[in-house]
Amino acid sequence: LLPCDTEVVASFGTCAASAVDATDGDLSNQIEVDDVTPCPPNGIAYCPRCTAEAATLGACPPGSYMLRYSVENSDGAIARSYLNLTVVSEAVSWINFTMVAQDPLTFNYSFNYNYSFQLTTNYSFAAPLLVQVLPAFNLSWAKVSSYQVIVA
Repeated sequence: LLPCDTEVVASFGTCAASAVDATDGDLSNQIEVDDVTPCPPNGIAYCPRCTAEAATLGACPPGSYMLRYSVENSDGAIARSYLNLTVVSEAVSWINFTMVAQDPLTFNYSFNYNYSFQLTTNYSFAAPLLVQVLPAFNLSWAKVSSYQVIVA
């Protein structure tokens, strides 16, 4: 989310703002970026900040931010633009659980092998089971972006 200039584009492959003036030409390397996120009213000690550098690197804590881009030309005219940025957290969870036969006396190796094979190779077989199991871990199927079943 840094301003556009040759160095930024070369390093990150993307940028967030450029400025061109009829008289001064390209002013992109003179753009200043400030976090102008309004903080909560007095009494709240935590007010997270996010710089353009940190946002570009994906290093801002989750929250909503407002970045102000401003640049001044040689005549003293100032141009400003604002970017509202929302950073969400993405968590990766590994869940280990063991499924055992309800009655060890009736253990059926062939059934267990086939069941395990279906879990690891058949999405439409595994997904309904996971939908039922995830709430026990306080997780929702709607938040799952991928999964892997490993049978040991």
